[in-house]
Amino acid sequence: MTDATITSASPQPATSPATLTVREITEDDLDGWGRAYSKGNFAPYRAASLERRRRVFEPGRWVRRVRG
Repeated sequence: MTDATITSASPQPATSPATLTVREITEDDLDGWGRAYSKGNFAPYRAASLERRRRVFEPGRWVRRVRG
């Protein structure tokens, strides 16, 4: 057995990370939010999902993180 140096899988950023802001999603955000959600879950984006989200959307109940 040999000694090994353990390194992070991700390089450390050269500068400090940006501030994150959490805010409510508006109806105008639904398409972009759906695309990001699909990408983050490795699922194909389907335009039909937007209409389904519009039907169940409740203002003030969904939030998103915004990099500042």
